[in-house]
Amino acid sequence: MPRTGLQTSPELSIKLDGPVASHYPGETLTGEIIRRIHTVSTRAWITIRLYGRTKSKLTIRRNNGSSTTTHHYRGRFNLFAPDEICQKVHDGPVHIPPGGGPQTWRFALIVPTAPSPRSVKMGNIQGRSFLPLNDADIAASSLPSTFAFETARWRERFHCFVEYYLEAEFRQENSSHITKAIVPIPIQTASIPYPFEKFDLNTRKYSACFKTQRLIPGMENTELSFGQTMQKLFGSSKVPQFGFSVQVDYPTIIQMQNPNPISFKIRIIPDRIRTSNVILDVPQTIRLTSLSMEIQATTSIICDATFSSRTASATEKYNFAGQGTILGGSPITISPDPDAKALDLGALLELSLHPQHANARGRALHRFGQLYPSFVTYNIKHSHRLRWQLILEAAGESEKFTGEQAVSILAAS
Repeated sequence: MPRTGLQTSPELSIKLDGPVASHYPGETLTGEIIRRIHTVSTRAWITIRLYGRTKSKLTIRRNNGSSTTTHHYRGRFNLFAPDEICQKVHDGPVHIPPGGGPQTWRFALIVPTAPSPRSVKMGNIQGRSFLPLNDADIAASSLPSTFAFETARWRERFHCFVEYYLEAEFRQENSSHITKAIVPIPIQTASIPYPFEKFDLNTRKYSACFKTQRLIPGMENTELSFGQTMQKLFGSSKVPQFGFSVQVDYPTIIQMQNPNPISFKIRIIPDRIRTSNVILDVPQTIRLTSLSMEIQATTSIICDATFSSRTASATEKYNFAGQGTILGGSPITISPDPDAKALDLGALLELSLHPQHANARGRALHRFGQLYPSFVTYNIKHSHRLRWQLILEAAGESEKFTGEQAVSILAAS
């Protein structure tokens, strides 16, 4: 079930106007169909069509003792019928002399803004779709963006894609031969028309404490004695304790290539009830020494089976800084204060997300594979989760805080 590739020859080719990386629903595709070889025909027809489809395939191998069987399950939705987005650009004689210049025919096709209910429903039932298959919902939905994913695991593999392509045909009278040319068309569903500013932050709180004799003023760099080490190891009440809570405000929506940095805030609030009297009024300094983030992208498919549908899913990870920390070698000092506002680490680090890397402090961090926006179409669903880890240190002690949340990834405006 391969994706449709480029097909061109001197017999027939398609040339789009302008070097455009992506096209959008509602846009008019313009260009020309070209034939370069010697041709004498009293009548020929030249037609061009736009195709759009979503396909999924799941392959499962089963061991039956002495033999192995392989089962294939497929899902396919045509987003519009071939004759719905079609233009006949020529009906008449064609004469191209030997050694003569090519002959061209102009075309203009409008990319639909929504799928066709008739085409989507043809050959499909609700149990094989993530989305409703009634006419009103289909007509109100948007076209999915071009997409591709493939994975292989032990005894199971699946791949899926969303594709669009132009196909031109040259057909002559009194001949059954049809010459074709194909050009894949990358379609990008329009994102919001302006850079996203409100990240819809949610809040998570953690309770923690640092417990060490080094919290006492003057002992910050002191080597602990054997007795002090044993007291700390066995949790003795004689060891001073600084109690605090950590508030993390994290985004639920992230837009790629947004000039506004991703908002990710931290606030440290001292807890006097859980703090030892000996250090109750001693100002403490906490350092954020490590910050890591990753996007977990899960692709799910649904395929037709004999009596029901088959589903499968796989997850890829996109780590902002690879195996390192977004901070690099520059820890951030945070003073615990019950009245202080949360520190926006995203703004401080100028943190942003791009299709193949994240940026911090104006530079690209670890590069990763293609990151697609979140979307769901009939037989393919692509969703995301944001996972983070922070390490805080004080007085030679460290605490790790992790969390994750479902997040929507938007394309650039």
